[in-house]
Amino acid sequence: MLPGRGHHHVLKKLLQAAGVPPWLRARLPLFYVDHELVAVADRWVCAPYLAGDGEEGRKCVWELPVVAVGAPEKAR
Repeated sequence: MLPGRGHHHVLKKLLQAAGVPPWLRARLPLFYVDHELVAVADRWVCAPYLAGDGEEGRKCVWELPVVAVGAPEKAR
């Protein structure tokens, strides 16, 4: 369950509503604890796993890999 929301959400619907392109959806890392989805890349964390006031927490930062465009071809 996401913070501030009273019910569970289908991941596909969340990604669509956030405007995440289909090709990127399959690349987002999903984080699980005991087979329960707890975070989606650096976009969402389920409420029970958020650090509370005064608690130490961790932050996930996810970046797309850089792809070289126009890289020279290998010599034959």
